[in-house]
Amino acid sequence: MNVLAMDIGKYQTVFCEYNSVNGEYKFGTVKTRPQEIRDLILSRDEVTRCYAIYLSRYAGCH
Repeated sequence: MNVLAMDIGKYQTVFCEYNSVNGEYKFGTVKTRPQEIRDLILSRDEVTRCYAIYLSRYAGCH
């Protein structure tokens, strides 16, 4: 199973792609804009089954 975890900050989102079968992982960043986060999620392959999202208190969400 593939996992896409995101830590959404005010200006930048850090993400980690983790493959639980072979233990491989990759980190990256995108700007915290709706279109960029949407593109990140939709660009993953069909085997990504789990999404973990964390909104930092500094993300500007009230």
